[in-house]
Amino acid sequence: MSPAPAMTLSRRSSLSNISDYSINLDALGPSSKDDSSLLPLPQENSHAIDVIHSEDIDGPTDFTQNMEYWMNAKLPNVVKPTKLDGERKSDLEEYVDSDESLSQGQDVTPRQGTEEGQVGQGAQDHDVDQSMMSDASFGNANEGGISFLSGIPEDEASLASPQTVERSLPATHPSFRRQPTVKDYDDTPIKPRESRSASSSAIGETLRSPENSLKMNVQREQPEETSYGGKNTMEALEEALEKLRTEISDVKSQSEAELTRLRQTHELQLNDARTSHDRELKSVETTWKGRLSQSKAEHESKMSIFQSQKDSQAQKITLLETKLNTATTAQNTKANQIASLEKQLSARSSELQESKNDVSSLERELDTLAETSRVEREELEEDRRELEDKYHRLQDDHRNLSSGQTTVHNRIEDLETQVELLKSRHEMEISCLKAKSDEATAKACEDFESEKTDFELKLDALKEERDALLAELALLESNHAGKQEDTEREAQISALQKERDTLGRQYVDAQAQCSRINTELNTVRQRHVKEAQTVQTSDTIIHLKSSNEALRTTITELQSAVDAAKISNDILRASLCDHQSIISTSRTELDLARQETESTRAEIRSLRADFEAVNLAVDKRVSEMIKTREAEWMKRFETIRSEKGIMGKVLMREWGSKEVGGGDDPQGYRYKFVRK
Repeated sequence: MSPAPAMTLSRRSSLSNISDYSINLDALGPSSKDDSSLLPLPQENSHAIDVIHSEDIDGPTDFTQNMEYWMNAKLPNVVKPTKLDGERKSDLEEYVDSDESLSQGQDVTPRQGTEEGQVGQGAQDHDVDQSMMSDASFGNANEGGISFLSGIPEDEASLASPQTVERSLPATHPSFRRQPTVKDYDDTPIKPRESRSASSSAIGETLRSPENSLKMNVQREQPEETSYGGKNTMEALEEALEKLRTEISDVKSQSEAELTRLRQTHELQLNDARTSHDRELKSVETTWKGRLSQSKAEHESKMSIFQSQKDSQAQKITLLETKLNTATTAQNTKANQIASLEKQLSARSSELQESKNDVSSLERELDTLAETSRVEREELEEDRRELEDKYHRLQDDHRNLSSGQTTVHNRIEDLETQVELLKSRHEMEISCLKAKSDEATAKACEDFESEKTDFELKLDALKEERDALLAELALLESNHAGKQEDTEREAQISALQKERDTLGRQYVDAQAQCSRINTELNTVRQRHVKEAQTVQTSDTIIHLKSSNEALRTTITELQSAVDAAKISNDILRASLCDHQSIISTSRTELDLARQETESTRAEIRSLRADFEAVNLAVDKRVSEMIKTREAEWMKRFETIRSEKGIMGKVLMREWGSKEVGGGDDPQGYRYKFVRK
């Protein structure tokens, strides 16, 4: 594959008085000779297409026209991207066989003499290595994101004019490569950047090898070499490249074989280790699962026992708290009832005082007896209605009282009877006032005094009774906590003691029976000896033998009965010991429950105290915050009000100055100080 003929384009300005501008696109990329000047380029989007539009370029008119020309100029031939191997080969041919393209280039001659010729001559003075290394550097820079500059030559000095010149180039200088424009990039399908980057990097590595470096140095020392020398160099480079590829493939195959062998060995070792590890893991898991299940079962049994004990203790505590709450409620109810009775007694005493005042008024108004009797009748009628209302209220209170409060009920009944007596007395007084006012007045005074004394005595009695009830309630509260449990435990203990006494009596009876059987056995033996000594006949001996056998069986039965009684006695003793241990355990649990109850109550009291302290602190803080905020707002309000006053004064002063001011007289408002 031979490179396409290159074409050199030149342009001059259409205006003679405007300077010519040219652009060196090689300066945009990194230098091939100095690696220290390489700058990091931003990563380019792999899916983007390198496009430069003319409206994005700004500058002088002639510079802009020059740029638009080079962007819009369409080259005669456009190289399409190929595969990786073909591209490497074509790039290598373009780098090495650059002298061959000189003979195929078109001859161009400048239309104007000096400027274009000097520029073209400057472009021809570059070396072959500069062209090749510049192209390689742009291939590497293509990976950093400047892909559209890869096909542009290193020196653009010869392209300063858009006009086409025709002159022959010397055969000793390297030819210029085809330069695709931006428009060509828009029209040409673009190959993925990975292949281009790979080909550029491969060419760069090939050119940087020692053989190629030596050949490049030789080529740099002989810039006047012909195209034949370039072909030989290309063939040598191709042979070196093929040799290098062969060595790389051999090393790659050996590395792959070694890697496969190592991978298989490692997999075998890994499988063996994994199998042994799985066996050990399964055995350990089985062992620990058994231990875990056993410990879990033991833990569950213990937890069930503890939970049952906890539930029983909680039920006991709940029962005690319920009883305590009931007693507290009853105490509060009694206190409320006593307070209501005290209020009623105070009301009655006030009523008595009013009645006494009424009697004194009757004494002072004896002459107006009829009027006084009418007034007294009305007052007594009102008192009667009030007493009836109070009587009905007392009846309602009496209905709400519990059946156990017999003492308070009796007091209420006494009060009701007293109310009835008062009603009858008032009626009698009303009837007697019409006939005997003096006697009625005296009698009323005496009755009121006596009733007052009675009420005071009853009030004292009720207070004493209240104190007694409070003391009794305190005593009940102190003894109520363990009374119920103590009674139940004492009942159990008494039952167990009764059972123990019964077992003891049975044991004593069994021992007495054993001693009685032993005495009977001794008596029978003595009798048998006496009868054996006195009776010598055969019939008597036979009879005695039979009786002896019967006695032996009886003795055996009695002995077995004694043994059974002993066994039962031992069993009863063991059960008695068990019951005693249960009783002691129950007492210990009862003490613990009481201690827990006390500790719980202490915690509740401490929590209540903490809650109250926290509430007080929060209330204090909130009040302080509110006070601070109110003070701040008041301060702001005062500041705003003062500013408003100042603004009003200034406004009125300005208004007066505009309306009336300007003279020597004191300033005033128009409506008041205007001069007519």
